[in-house]
Amino acid sequence: MIKKTVKHIHKFRILFFAFILFSFLSTYGVSPFEYSKYLGARFSSAVGVGSSASVPENPMNTLAMQLKEKQDDLNIREKQLDKREADIESANYILENKLIWGMLIGIIVLFLLIIINFILDWRRKRGNKKDF
Repeated sequence: MIKKTVKHIHKFRILFFAFILFSFLSTYGVSPFEYSKYLGARFSSAVGVGSSASVPENPMNTLAMQLKEKQDDLNIREKQLDKREADIESANYILENKLIWGMLIGIIVLFLLIIINFILDWRRKRGNKKDF
């Protein structure tokens, strides 16, 4: 029984080693795939192998780049507008803004004057009826 187990362990020792290595690397937050890319890059730089690719400029390339820059600019402006809207909608903005407070006080004063006018008209009409 033990000989069969040892035999299987020796048969699959590369898989066990790979599993232990993968577990060790993932425990420390290193992806084995990223590590293999790093080793490949180090190997190619040591050997002197390199590659580069570029596309010559044409109207489509520059247009796409301009479109991307414009989209980034619009995204920045949208974030700024969202921030301004959030500031305006906040309760602190209303409390701090003196113009809104002035308008609110003016509306309340006008409403009170209208109510006083109705009360005085009602008293005057009631008083005139008693005189007749």
